[in-house]
Amino acid sequence: MCIAQHVPEMSNSELNGLAQNRFIDEETALAIVKTGYNRALHKLATNSNISNKVVDILFQRRGFVIKCILIRSGHVSSDRYEEVLAMLNPRLRAHRIMDTFVGGWYHDGVGTPANLLGQIFDGLVDTGEMRHYWLSYFARNTGCDLALLAKLQRFQADKPPAYGVSQAPADAIRKKLVELSRQEAAKDK
Repeated sequence: MCIAQHVPEMSNSELNGLAQNRFIDEETALAIVKTGYNRALHKLATNSNISNKVVDILFQRRGFVIKCILIRSGHVSSDRYEEVLAMLNPRLRAHRIMDTFVGGWYHDGVGTPANLLGQIFDGLVDTGEMRHYWLSYFARNTGCDLALLAKLQRFQADKPPAYGVSQAPADAIRKKLVELSRQEAAKDK
């Protein structure tokens, strides 16, 4: 019995549960995509076992939210990051940019390339949307390089944290600087 033929008759909660199922087959996933129910599509985008065909169909949908979820879930290669970043206005979508490309409270990002991280940082600073506590998220990202660390330190020196803000950003920057220095030293040997 094929579950895909019963997808149009399912309730929203059933669609959500099915979209999260890690044993979902491609035919059922495509049937869920055809329903157009956004919450189920979001849950399907986070599913680690969806096929490349389903990923491509979800990525071609209009809008940026599902694209960002696909990136954060590791379904999209880094060569398509710029396409999605171009859709996001830093002034209006700063939190979405940070959560997708840089990282946040719950995750350390997706390994965004260093040049794109620098571009994101510059865009957030230029629009005035850069938050002090985001510095540690940039520093923890695996794509952070020495050039971006220098920018982070300059930003921190130019705009000291408000009263009560923790030292976490400064600590994260120092930790990343030590890590990159050790990597450089190991290369030189």
